[in-house]
Amino acid sequence: MTVRYIYKWMLRSLKDRRIKFAAIGALALLVLFIFMAYSVSPVDERKWAEVQRGEFIVDILESGQINSSNSVLINAPMEWRMELQITDMVAEGTNVAKGDFLVKFDTSTLLEQLESQKDNLDQTVLDLKRVEKEQSFRMSELESNLQMSVYSREASSMQLEQLKFESEIRKEEARLSYQIALLSYDETEKRIETKKIDDAIQHRKATLNVEQTQTRIKEIEDKIDGLEIYSPVSGMVVYQEIGGQDSPLHKVMLGDKPFPGQAVISIPDLTKIEFVTLVNEIDIAQVKPGQKAVLRLDAYEDTEFYGKVTNVAQLVENKIETWTWRINTAQEPLDEVPTFEVRIMFDGADPKLRPGMTAQARIIIDEFSDVLYVPIGTVFENAEGSPIVFARQRFPNPVPVETGKRNERFIIVNTGVSEGDQICWIPPDQNVNPCTPSVTMIQKK
Repeated sequence: MTVRYIYKWMLRSLKDRRIKFAAIGALALLVLFIFMAYSVSPVDERKWAEVQRGEFIVDILESGQINSSNSVLINAPMEWRMELQITDMVAEGTNVAKGDFLVKFDTSTLLEQLESQKDNLDQTVLDLKRVEKEQSFRMSELESNLQMSVYSREASSMQLEQLKFESEIRKEEARLSYQIALLSYDETEKRIETKKIDDAIQHRKATLNVEQTQTRIKEIEDKIDGLEIYSPVSGMVVYQEIGGQDSPLHKVMLGDKPFPGQAVISIPDLTKIEFVTLVNEIDIAQVKPGQKAVLRLDAYEDTEFYGKVTNVAQLVENKIETWTWRINTAQEPLDEVPTFEVRIMFDGADPKLRPGMTAQARIIIDEFSDVLYVPIGTVFENAEGSPIVFARQRFPNPVPVETGKRNERFIIVNTGVSEGDQICWIPPDQNVNPCTPSVTMIQKK
């Protein structure tokens, strides 16, 4: 039903003049309402962003882990002849002083060996005493025999002296007895010397058995002591990951059987804490040692920490899987992207900073103190690829602009707009292209 039809119908229906004037007034209000409803510009419904002036920061946001730049590793003993099993261990995160207990390995096998060697030592000591007693007894016998030979020699000599006036036969018998006494003395003396040599060898052998057994006992005791490890420095206990062909990587725990020499605990220096992350090859060219960084721990999101880039790896550290989202398109998988390790040293120590914690770092690439900037989504490209915006005062005509550096949300605009200008988020011309490049979202393995 049109407005003209409504008007004619009302004139025919109403005879009273006053009613006619009222109807005409109502009709005028209706026409005014319809006119206003159809005359509102769709521009007013668009969303607008304001050109801002101030400090502008170009940064890279990366996630990573907190480590100590100086850590002491505690390794399992280098014992290959027995199985190493952890039977006791200090809790992870414990602050220990130098000399405090850290970890103990099973000593039952060594304790059995120690008891066996102690029994062996008792036996070798008894053997040594028996040898010494037997040698002493035999030596006493030989020395007695030697003394008897001395007496016999002296008696023969005296007898020979007394028979010097006797017959030659008796004197000859006396001389033979004397010679026999001399020979007996010499023989006994040689037997004593030989016995001393034999006894020394036998005694040395028995003594060596005792010493070797004592050495084995000392070695076993040292191994037992080595299976109970104490902290060489002060710091905080951090469990290390172990595993291999038969088990997946996991943090060490009671009952584990690490390989000899495998690291089970680290004691980091909490005064030198750093943040370690991987930066993809696209962004790594912008990262330089000395750049400032703002860090937030995942466990303390409301607290900011500060640091500086100390090292940028020159060689590829790892490859990470990547995905990308493009404007008005679905998620698209990309190939693996090479990454480089970047280390950031925290400014000072803080009890909240603990190795193994995850965090995010904003690496400050560049800073501008007084520039104009707008949201990246409000800048578009015309058919020639030049950047444009759609300002309220010239809408819907495009405004050419000169852009500068950008960060994740904003982009610098050097010319074409002024502070406080309002620019449109939604372009009137659907043929223009977003100025925003493909945004690559990186997920580390």
